[in-house]
Amino acid sequence: MPAADMTASVDTMRAGRDGVALRWEGDIAVLEVRTMNGVDTRERISSAYAAIVARGALGLVIDLRASDGGAFAIVPLVGHLIDRPVEGGVLSPHTRQAARSSRQSR
Repeated sequence: MPAADMTASVDTMRAGRDGVALRWEGDIAVLEVRTMNGVDTRERISSAYAAIVARGALGLVIDLRASDGGAFAIVPLVGHLIDRPVEGGVLSPHTRQAARSSRQSR
């Protein structure tokens, strides 16, 4: 698939309603993010943050344990938590694996 087609596909794909869930444990919001892919995931994350602010949560847990990975929705997920740009670099499974292998060989 040509890069332009792939970009268009990623920019418009929808992951479905199970990608993000917000639940409450008392005054603590628990935001479960099961995928980082999909335009609707970004929309659901932003809606969840609006609900968290409206309800006046005393705390927030972001649960990524069931996430299948990806990076498409990372901007709204983290962007609501910081007040200025952050240089984050790049994280890839290959980088983590190389670091793990290096530590184990010492």
